[in-house]
Amino acid sequence: MKEHFLPQFQLEHWCRDGQLVRYEKRGVEILTEEKSPAAVGYRPNQFALHSRPDKPNVIEIDYWQKLDNDVAPIFLNLINNTPVSITTQEQLVMTLFILGLPIRTPWAQDHAVAVFKAALAGEFPEFIDAQKVASDPELQRISDPNWIRDNAILNSLEVATESKRIDRVMRMQWHVWDLRYSVRDLVLSDHALLVAGSLDHPVATTLHLPLSPRRLLVITDGYAPRLSDYEVARAVNIRSTNSAVEHIFAAHMGHRALAKKYLKPRNFRRRPEKFPNVPAKL
Repeated sequence: MKEHFLPQFQLEHWCRDGQLVRYEKRGVEILTEEKSPAAVGYRPNQFALHSRPDKPNVIEIDYWQKLDNDVAPIFLNLINNTPVSITTQEQLVMTLFILGLPIRTPWAQDHAVAVFKAALAGEFPEFIDAQKVASDPELQRISDPNWIRDNAILNSLEVATESKRIDRVMRMQWHVWDLRYSVRDLVLSDHALLVAGSLDHPVATTLHLPLSPRRLLVITDGYAPRLSDYEVARAVNIRSTNSAVEHIFAAHMGHRALAKKYLKPRNFRRRPEKFPNVPAKL
């Protein structure tokens, strides 16, 4: 089953005639290709649970898809209306969507599995002793790669949507930046949510989420500098491109210089802190 870590409804806002432009860097070469939203931003069965053979895609179907369906009309409201007004319930739904974006990527999930496995090894030193594992049914159970992956996935979702994180985002200032008159439009990264600061520590934090090529959602409890539309679009595009793991997406072919300068080559080995620091709860 295709599980989109970049929701199709979000990608559609970058489409012209049903197609957007995907940028990829291989070596020093920038490759561009027109793609449909259904053909990008997914990994098959990335949230599938081996512990639920009766309904392995329960997280994708009962959580992510339902959340995306609820968020899609809110996106349209934020993109199309000026001034923007949303209800507290809509803000809560958007908050859950925003907090989920960083852990939906396959790279974040791979990192979550590694963190969870390391936590198990710290809690159970015998976990890494093959002979002890072979003689202990409980160690065999928790050393099963499928058990580790399932619990890492569930753990990352639980931690990312903790009530203290939800409360903090809800209390922050929300603003939609209208860039319709800017000479520069926005790109979307495969690591879509940009975080400056930390939602888990008492420091000033700002979240940027491109909603469309001309609309940017800004959520902050810090100082908002006075910048022109051009400066905002340029700064967000640089951060989006630099944070991308494999691709950026745009409405046209005019971002080659941006990709050439800031996009990392595919398979570039990134440091772990580029991914959400989700602790493992055992």
